Amino acid sequence: TAQALVLWQKAHSLMVNRELEISLSDALILATTLKISASDAQFVTLAKNLNCPLITKDNKLQKTVTEALSIQAFLAS
Repeated sequence: TAQALVLWQKAHSLMVNRELEISLSDALILATTLKISASDAQFVTLAKNLNCPLITKDNKLQKTVTEALSIQAFLAS
């Protein structure tokens, strides 16, 4: 619908030119070392680079990676 297109355009305009590069080799090493998916490792690598927590509902990731927090743990900190 037209409303969905307008919302998409607004969201896109907020994100354009705000992408951050990460080292894919660092992410793959992290994935192999921690036995997590490559996509999870990319998010973890980005969080480490930005020195910020990674908010996730993935309980396994929360137990494996110190940067990964539940929303409850994040709000409590």
